[in-house]
Amino acid sequence: MNRANIAAALQMLADAIMDDDGTAAHEAPPAPAVKQSKAPTAKPPKAAAPPAAPPVAAQTAEDEESEESEELATPPPPATPPPPTITKAQLNAAVLKVAAKSRDAAEAILARFGAKNTVTITEPNQMQAVYDAFEEEIAKMDAAAVQVAQASLV
Repeated sequence: MNRANIAAALQMLADAIMDDDGTAAHEAPPAPAVKQSKAPTAKPPKAAAPPAAPPVAAQTAEDEESEESEELATPPPPATPPPPTITKAQLNAAVLKVAAKSRDAAEAILARFGAKNTVTITEPNQMQAVYDAFEEEIAKMDAAAVQVAQASLV
C-alpha cells in the first residue's frame, strides 16, 4: 500500500467512527494501484487525498440537530411501578397473625389506613401498603420473641 491508500483508509475509518449509524460519510477509496516496477515513476495523483475537514464538521452539526429533534419528539415513558401481587387471602393471613399476638396492634395498623377490617380495603395499592405494614409488625414481634428466648437461656 502506498501512503495515499493508507491516508484514504484512515480517513474512511475516522468518518465511520464519527457517524451515528456506523456508515462512512464518503465514497469508497479508489481501487488499490497495481504494483509498480522499481523504476522511478511519477507520484500518485493528489485526487486520492482525503477530503478536507469542514464537510465532516458540517455533517456532525446536522447529526446533533437531528438527535435533538428526536429527543424532543419522543419523551421517555413515565416509570410505572409493577402492580401489587398481594391477594386478599395473604392480607387476611397477615392480619390474623398479628391479631393472634395483639388485637390492639392489628386494629391500630388498620386504623392508620382508615379501615376497620380488610373488607373495606379494595384498592390494590392500598392492600400492598397495609400488607407491608403488617409484615413490618410481624417482624418486630418475632424479633422481640427471639430476644426473650435468648434472655431466658442466660
